[in-house]
Amino acid sequence: MKTLPRDLSWLRFNARVLQEAQCPEVPLLERLKFLAIFSSNLDEFFKVRVATLRRLVKLKKKTRSQLQAKPKRVLAEVLAEVHRQQEEFGRTYREQVLPALSAAGIQLLSAEELTETQHAWVQQYFEKNVRDLLSPVVLDETLHQLFLKDQAVYLTFFLTKPLAKTKKAEAERVVLMELPTKRHGGRFVALPGGAGTAAGPHQVLFLDDVVRVGAA
Repeated sequence: MKTLPRDLSWLRFNARVLQEAQCPEVPLLERLKFLAIFSSNLDEFFKVRVATLRRLVKLKKKTRSQLQAKPKRVLAEVLAEVHRQQEEFGRTYREQVLPALSAAGIQLLSAEELTETQHAWVQQYFEKNVRDLLSPVVLDETLHQLFLKDQAVYLTFFLTKPLAKTKKAEAERVVLMELPTKRHGGRFVALPGGAGTAAGPHQVLFLDDVVRVGAA
């Protein structure tokens, strides 16, 4: 009887978690939790199992030949399955969960969806509550010394400065910025307005988008 490598078997288990998020009979907030569990599981899977597979691939050929499964083949199959599941996760989030949240009176906006008034409010919020929490790091020749924190979210910015005479852009400088989720008190920002009243729905913005608007 043909058996699946344990890593592919584990991915099939995580796919069942995603199926719970897709089920319309599951309460909406529980569906959100299942999406979070799916992502958290996948993060842990990459830290442990994918890292192990990458190390096995680097073993000498004689040592690899003694393994039950070829690590290079298993790694390729794992990455292909992860890509498929991530595509499905994105469709579930965009096409099922977000519309359901909106129908329930909760709108998760992007920076591009903000009105002029909201955009101005977000800029003020950034200056007052977020700017001082940021510690941007320019990625240069000291990149090998950079230590990235576990379970942290980072944003990447590409900075260019136009030259006065030619009006052409200089070489890009890349800046890495940790999202201050814990110090800010969460990943989301509630926008003011008619939230919770007959005047309008709850409108929420990712902290990521607050930083993008403020740093623009």
